[in-house]
Amino acid sequence: MRGGRRAAGLLLVGLTLSSGWPRSARGQGPIPDTARRPVVVRNGPRGAWRPGQEWSIEERMRIGTVEGDGPASFGGGQLSVALHPGGDVLVLDHQAREIRRFAADGGFVGKIGGPGQGPGEFDAPTGILIDHQARIWVPEAFAGRYSIFDPDGRLIRTLPRKLRGYNRLRALHFEGPGAFIDHAAVGGAGFFRVDTTGAVLDTFPPIAYVPLPPRLGGPLRGPPDAPLRVAVRHFLPRTIWALAPDGTLWTGRTDALRLVQRTLEGDTLRIVESRHREGRFTREEAGIVDRATRELGGPSPFRPQVMSAIHVLDDGHLLVQIAGEMGGAGGVFDVFDPEGRFLGSMPTPFAMPSIHVPALVGDTIIAVDTDAWDVRYVVSAVIRRVR
Repeated sequence: MRGGRRAAGLLLVGLTLSSGWPRSARGQGPIPDTARRPVVVRNGPRGAWRPGQEWSIEERMRIGTVEGDGPASFGGGQLSVALHPGGDVLVLDHQAREIRRFAADGGFVGKIGGPGQGPGEFDAPTGILIDHQARIWVPEAFAGRYSIFDPDGRLIRTLPRKLRGYNRLRALHFEGPGAFIDHAAVGGAGFFRVDTTGAVLDTFPPIAYVPLPPRLGGPLRGPPDAPLRVAVRHFLPRTIWALAPDGTLWTGRTDALRLVQRTLEGDTLRIVESRHREGRFTREEAGIVDRATRELGGPSPFRPQVMSAIHVLDDGHLLVQIAGEMGGAGGVFDVFDPEGRFLGSMPTPFAMPSIHVPALVGDTIIAVDTDAWDVRYVVSAVIRRVR
């Protein structure tokens, strides 16, 4: 723990002076605001990119099918994906409880695991990790273990997993050859440093979830399309977060474009505020919220959604997915540099519903897209940067 705090202090000392209020509404040149810590970055209504500097996303490969029950037909539950160092795409189908392996061109290579509690089988898998030897780690919540496979997908061994919480919201993270970060729902999103024997080395304070209003503490009645149930599903603010490659955490609430960077120990390093996004209900959404609020009684806990997910690239750039209609995944990323300066917006040619865990390796994105019929597709794409 002391080493983590020392690193956090060095990071604070090394923060540059590019954060602060913009000089004008045009966002020309920030004014440093470094008189206090944590560093506060206040972005104006326009990004720093000039015309011609915008990034773009190019789709390269798509796996999925509307018909049939082959390996490219994915279940109706959650999918987690990973990019293997050899170029293969790994897809963990949580419903089927198996990993499907595809070559870089989309061709099916084979399966890893299957439902069960025996060696090489999965019981409530929570994600995929790739370690520094290209081995594949699969934490299992109910079986209480890590299943470890060699680069070719053969089971090497299992290790005990002392974390029994079940949390599949984000990918896990190897800090180095000897330790990784795991997480579980323990009073929020709790984080733990685990070594490669399965021993828990450190326990870190959890990220608190947005509290549920007391009036919503009981079961909801009515059909799934009842206004109150729709409003609860789509318009209650949520806590979202992403674990960055440098070991820090970026957090935020879905109802405001405000990002907070903190250490795993809980020390706040940076606060990023932006004025270019304001949540507004559409007419249809406002009608749903009005009816739900009258049914619920009291002040409305529902808010327009602004963000749906936070992603961090290997070099520290942030991709903030802007919420679409009904609070779902939108087709736009707001891009911030590692210091929190808003650069501009980047459209994406596919949706990335936040229920599915994407993989970002360098400028490659492995993500899950869904169509109007809720068919799942695994997409490989690359970010094109203008240098």
